Amino acid sequence: MGKIIKLGYLVFVTSFISSIPAMAYSPFLDQSYDMYSVRNKCEMCHSGMNLNSFGKDFEIKWKEQNKNIVKAFLALESKDSDNDGFSNINEIKSMSLPGDKVSVPKIKNSFYTPDIFRKSSIK
Repeated sequence: MGKIIKLGYLVFVTSFISSIPAMAYSPFLDQSYDMYSVRNKCEMCHSGMNLNSFGKDFEIKWKEQNKNIVKAFLALESKDSDNDGFSNINEIKSMSLPGDKVSVPKIKNSFYTPDIFRKSSIK
């Protein structure tokens, strides 16, 4: 009976310790905050358990840059990983998700020029 309790305790402790890295700490999110002063979330790179388009692009750049997080972020700033028309840097700074096509920055103070002020094609 004592062996079963010890084994159960060992399994519990091992499973708890192995789940710690996935629970909260992310040097990637910490670095994005240090660089951009915006608190992003795991969904910036992940869709559930899988990497989204930005996460995949980041993984490639991270490996190309010898696992340098700063250089990987900088290399992706001008890219539009999710092809929604907004650069990754605009999405990161606006706290929308650069790997989710549906999540886009809110456009503030957009200016619309009415047709009457545009150059007419009528002669």
